[in-house]
Amino acid sequence: MNRRKHRLTDARRLALTDADIAHLRLVIESSVRDDHPALPPAYWRRRLKKLVSDGNLLPTQLQQIDELLERLGPDASEDNT
Repeated sequence: MNRRKHRLTDARRLALTDADIAHLRLVIESSVRDDHPALPPAYWRRRLKKLVSDGNLLPTQLQQIDELLERLGPDASEDNT
């Protein structure tokens, strides 16, 4: 039973990560289109990198995060806020 509970916890964690990635995709796409975004790309990069550093991501989740990081463009020194 303990093993089953652990699997459910893993499934929930993966689902929450999927939800985070979906949310970040929406706000990043909006931010990239906006001439004056509310938050700079550096903020979104930090959020994405935090998901990666939390670990235990599926390959598809890592791929989605990489795509979002690419969408944000290269790190710029003026981005560091």
